[in-house]
Amino acid sequence: FLAKNTDDYMVFPEDRANKIAMTDQLAYKWTLSSPDTTLSLKAARNEYYCYQLGIFANKKTINDVKLKFDDLKTSNGDVIAASKITCFNTDGVNPAGEKFTKTVNVAQNAVQAMWVGMDIAPDQAPGLYTGYAYVNTPSSASKKVRINLTVTNDFSADRGDSILLNYSRLRWLNSTLGLDSLNTADYTPIQKISDS
Repeated sequence: FLAKNTDDYMVFPEDRANKIAMTDQLAYKWTLSSPDTTLSLKAARNEYYCYQLGIFANKKTINDVKLKFDDLKTSNGDVIAASKITCFNTDGVNPAGEKFTKTVNVAQNAVQAMWVGMDIAPDQAPGLYTGYAYVNTPSSASKKVRINLTVTNDFSADRGDSILLNYSRLRWLNSTLGLDSLNTADYTPIQKISDS
């Protein structure tokens, strides 16, 4: 397999259902075909949908891995903006509500799962949305994976949070709820009890 695939690194897209767990060797199923360049997904309206891009450093250590995303669009012109897509490995919000970025390096012969989240709006029009996720690194050629996301007419009332294996709760890492002095929605404000 490695003799046939000689790039500095390879990208293996995976849906959330197949969590990338091995970090020091290739998954056997990955070696049964060439690295895939397309990932097909299905999400409900109002769902926070997560997937992974597995980076395998084939020939050398890969430094400063960054992901970039296209807007996802339907043939009718409906859009999921790239600003609604994030990579949790490289970008986030700290406990003070400040945005930060992290550098991701992948050692030679190691696998790094890059977790990506897509925020599907409650009123997102159903349809097939397509675009690309790009893997960039300063010292090697960029790679891209085509994302085919089918948004169904189903509605996820809890964003997908009730099913742990959806990984929808990853978005909580970047939450800014509770950082201001306002009462969080659906909670009763604290009140002083009379001394008398």
